[in-house]
Amino acid sequence: MSNTTLAYYKVKSPASILNSRYRFFGSSRQPVSPFIRAASGLSLRAIALRLSITALILLLTGLAQAQRPAAATHIVKPGESLGKIADAYGVSLRELQAENNIWNWLIYAGQELAIPAGASPPEVQDFPTASNETSGITHTVLFGESLSTIASAYGVSLSELRTLNDVWTSVIYVGQVLDIPTGATPPEVQEVSPAPAPSAGSAALEPPTASIETSGMTHAVLFGESLSTIASAYGVSLSELRTLNDVWTSVIYVGQVLDIPAGATPPEVQEVSSAPAPSAGSPAPEPSSASIESSGISHTVLFGESLSKIAEAYGVSLSELRTLNDAWSSTLYVGHVLEIPAGATPPEIQDVSPAPPPAQPPAEPPSIARDASPSENPSTHTVQRGETLFRIARRYDISVNSLMSINGIQDAARIHAGNILRLVGTTASAPPAASNNIDNPVAAAAPAPAPVTAPAAVSPGDRERYIVKRGDFLTQLAIDMSTSWIALAKVNNLADPNNLHVGATLLIPKREDVELYDPKYAAWKWFDMIAHQPGPRVGVGREIVIVLGTQSAYAYENGVLQKAARVSAGKKATPTIQGDHEIWLKRRSQTMSGPGYSLDNVEWVMYFYRDYAIHGAWWHMNFGQPMSHGCVNLTNTDAQWFYNFASIGTPVYVRA
Repeated sequence: MSNTTLAYYKVKSPASILNSRYRFFGSSRQPVSPFIRAASGLSLRAIALRLSITALILLLTGLAQAQRPAAATHIVKPGESLGKIADAYGVSLRELQAENNIWNWLIYAGQELAIPAGASPPEVQDFPTASNETSGITHTVLFGESLSTIASAYGVSLSELRTLNDVWTSVIYVGQVLDIPTGATPPEVQEVSPAPAPSAGSAALEPPTASIETSGMTHAVLFGESLSTIASAYGVSLSELRTLNDVWTSVIYVGQVLDIPAGATPPEVQEVSSAPAPSAGSPAPEPSSASIESSGISHTVLFGESLSKIAEAYGVSLSELRTLNDAWSSTLYVGHVLEIPAGATPPEIQDVSPAPPPAQPPAEPPSIARDASPSENPSTHTVQRGETLFRIARRYDISVNSLMSINGIQDAARIHAGNILRLVGTTASAPPAASNNIDNPVAAAAPAPAPVTAPAAVSPGDRERYIVKRGDFLTQLAIDMSTSWIALAKVNNLADPNNLHVGATLLIPKREDVELYDPKYAAWKWFDMIAHQPGPRVGVGREIVIVLGTQSAYAYENGVLQKAARVSAGKKATPTIQGDHEIWLKRRSQTMSGPGYSLDNVEWVMYFYRDYAIHGAWWHMNFGQPMSHGCVNLTNTDAQWFYNFASIGTPVYVRA
C-alpha cells in the first residue's frame, strides 16, 4: 500500500487514541483513514507495545459498554418533542439524539426512542398508564361529541379515558364504543327520569332520549328556522329538544317534524289568530298555513314558471301562496301541484269565452264517443292535475289545434286543473247521432257544414301539428306529447334538435314513426308493465320489487299487485345494488349531493341499502332510462305513493 493512502498522527498517550477518531471525521462523520501510525522516532517494539495497550483499552471499553444497564424506551405521543422527552427523563438533548442517532428534530407519534442509561424515569403516576380499570360502563359516540366532552360528562379525567381506550389522537367516529374508567358518575340525564323510577339495582345507563318526555306537540320546521329558535319559541331548553329528537347537529331541513318536550308553551302565533278565536283549551299551536284558506283551485307548475308569476296570475300575494303550500324556497319543479289561496281570480284563460271562430273546423269523427269511457260525458272534459292539452287530445282522439279552437285557447300551456273543456263545437252533431253512426265514421262526419278555411283540424290519418312558442325545447315537447324526441326530430328533419325557431310548425310523430326512428323508446312505450310483472318475492305482507331490465317498480301486498311505475335506476358506471334489502330510513325531503351533483328539495326519500334510496326526481322526466348514481328515481307523484305504502322494514328486492 502506498504512503499516499495513509494519514499520520503523533500519539501523545495511549488513552488519547480513543478520541483521535473524532478529529478525522469528514462531512459524512466517517474517518478519513483507518490507519494511524506513530510518528518517526519510535521503534517497532514500542509501536507494537502501544498498539497492544490500545487494543486492551478498546476491549475494556467495549466490556464496560456491554455491562451498562439496558436503556429505557419511550413511545412518542402526539404533541411531544425531543426537548420535552429529554427534560422529562433528566437527560440532555444531545445525549438523547446520540442514543437514537437522530441529528434533526423530526420525530413522529408512535416512534420508539431509546433513553440513555442513568436517566431518571418521569413521575409514572402522572403519566397515562394501563392500570386504569373500567367501570363496566360503555359509551357510544354521538355526532358532535369529543373525548373531552365525554370525559367531562362522566366525571373522569381525559388521560384516564385515553389510556383505557388506547386513544391518543383527537379522532373518534360516530358509533365508536368507549369504555368508561372506574369512578365515573353517570351523566345528569339519568337523574331526570320519568315518573316511574327505575329499580335501584339498575346499573346500566339509560339512553338520554328515554328521560325526556314529550308534550304531545310537534313542530314542522319552516324555512329559516333553527333548533335554537324553535326551542326559544316553545320555551324549552336546546338540550332537551336535541335529546328528545336525537338531533345532535345543527342541520335540520324544511318540513322536518320535531317532537316538543314536556313543559313547552305554545308560541305566540296562537294569539295572533283570525276573528273566531280558538278555544282556550286548545293545546297545540296551529300551523301558520291554517289561517290561509284554499280557494279549491290547484295549479300544476309548468316550465319557466315561478312562485311570483303564479301568485300574480291568480291575483294573490306571494306570502299567502308560500304559507298555504309551505313553500319557503325558490325551488319549483315541473309538475309540482300548488294550492291557490282563497280570493284568487282564475287566469284570463277562464275569462276568454269560447266564441266560435268565423270558420269552424269540421266536427270530430264520432270515435270520440267510442274512445271515451261510458261513464264520462263525451262533450266536455274537466282538466285534472298534471294533464296537458296533448294528453287530453289523445285521450279523445282529436287534434290539439281543434281542441284549442273549440275552447278559444290561445296558449296551450295556459290550462289549469278544474277548467272544463268542450270536446265538440257548437255546430257538431249531437252525441246520440254520433252513436247511431258508430259503424260508419264517414257518414257521421258528413253532416258537418262548415268548410275548411285557415289551418284546419288534422284528420286522424295525418300527423298533427304544433307551433313552436318561446321557451319550448324538444325534449320537454316530446314529454308533453308522450312521444320520442328522436322521432320528433327525425320526422321534422331537424338538423340541430337544440335549436327550435319560434313560429315553426312541427309534425307530431305517429306510432309507426316512433317504431321506425326510435325502436328502443317504442319498446318501452308500449311495454305492458302489468302483463310482464315479476310477481311478489315472498307473497306475505308488503314488499317492493324493482326490475332493472325494464326500469320498473312494483308494490305488492299479500301477493297482490298494488302499483306499477316507471323508474330511473343507476347508470352503468354507478349501478343500483341488486339483492334483498329493506327500508331502513325515511326522509320527507332533503338535499342530496355527491361527485358532480347537488340537488335541493329531493322529496319522498326511502333508504333501502346504505346510502341508496328510492326517491322522487324533479330534475328530469326520462323515466324508463338509467339516469341516477345508484338510487331509484320516480316521479314525485309515484314516489309519494311508494313513501306512504312502505314503512321502516318493508322488504325491497332489486333484480336484473
